[in-house]
Amino acid sequence: MTSIFNPFGKPFKDVEEIDLNTLNTVAEGWYVEYKREKQKGKKIAKSISSFANSYGGIYFVGIEHDDKTNCAKNILGVDDSPDIIRDSVSGNLQPFPYFETFSIPLAIGKKVIMVVISEGGNPPYIHSDGRIYRRQEAASEPIHESNRHTVDMLYTKAEKYMKKLEEFRKIDYNFCMGESNPHLEIFINTKPFNHFTVPDLFNNAKFSEILSKFSEKYTIKEKIGDSEVSIGGNIPFDTLNTYPNSIAIRQRIGNDITYNGLTVELDIYGNTKILIPLINAKLDDYNKFDENYMNVTKKYHPDSFYSLTFLDPINIFGGIMGILNRYSNFLLSYGYEDSIEIKVRLINCYGSTLYFYSKRFIEHIEKCGLPVCMKEEQYFPEVPIEIKNEDLKTKPFMSPLTVFSIVSMALGTPSNIALSSIFEHFKIMKP
Repeated sequence: MTSIFNPFGKPFKDVEEIDLNTLNTVAEGWYVEYKREKQKGKKIAKSISSFANSYGGIYFVGIEHDDKTNCAKNILGVDDSPDIIRDSVSGNLQPFPYFETFSIPLAIGKKVIMVVISEGGNPPYIHSDGRIYRRQEAASEPIHESNRHTVDMLYTKAEKYMKKLEEFRKIDYNFCMGESNPHLEIFINTKPFNHFTVPDLFNNAKFSEILSKFSEKYTIKEKIGDSEVSIGGNIPFDTLNTYPNSIAIRQRIGNDITYNGLTVELDIYGNTKILIPLINAKLDDYNKFDENYMNVTKKYHPDSFYSLTFLDPINIFGGIMGILNRYSNFLLSYGYEDSIEIKVRLINCYGSTLYFYSKRFIEHIEKCGLPVCMKEEQYFPEVPIEIKNEDLKTKPFMSPLTVFSIVSMALGTPSNIALSSIFEHFKIMKP
């Protein structure tokens, strides 16, 4: 994905009225379009799609251009809300392209709406009129159905984008013969993939800061219905090492250094790969199981109970919640507030089962039997979970539950049972 043309020499979010004077020498063309006033929704969508189907660009509302030079002439401003852009696109383009809207206030009380459109990763973006628009100098021109080559090129671009994204969603660490325990892999990418850059990830002065920030104690508070949850914790990472395009922080102290312990790998685009070893319950802990739970297990062959791998769901949820909290803060520290996409892989999970200390869970297994995962590896969901980074900040408990719920389903426990059990554990009234 190419970088977006930026004539201001500063981040788009920092652009002010005085910076707009730069546009007096910037002509409409492949990367810029000026509109004196708000256009109809279909015309807005046509312009947005032409940039997304080409190389990205900037669409301004409230700027008049010079007919001779095509450069900005008058900064007039408008009274309209930036929401008109999203509303126009949502009903007129499929799929929905990625763009950001900025409102630049003017001294006269109006504003300039600036729409920054990324080169689309999933083209073609098709207009509601059935056409595919591309940027042709200063115009948005439709591609004719007979132009098979250009249409095929757009689909090829989408295929390459998805291939690159799926290549990212692999953990290429080697596992030793002794590492047969279940592991949870979480893949999180900024959206669209690789459009964001962490400016100083390999700055040596930042290494100790990143390690410290991910390891420091945190407190998660959230109002849920009539309840308020407050959870504190920390994940002590002690080692950081580099790869060509990423850094990885790990827990090494107290563990075999050749084994894959808890790992968070962060790349230069703000994406992350997370590896969480799922801890087995010890045989000594079996006497802590609920009596009704043990009565259910007596229906099975006696040896089968001791061949199961029992996983602690509270530990799994705590790990997901804590790491997502630290990762969200990491992105926010670089100004990233947009959406992230999440996919998950479980490995070595054959014969694993979750055990919740909850009334709802016991009632479930009494009706449906003991949930046991019979798959060695699972990769899911088909459509990635999308979460706004801002939601991870404002909903630090409920947002990670979305991820945990699909993990619990993959391990045999329905998501509604898992969520109810989590609420019961943290004494949360059902919202």
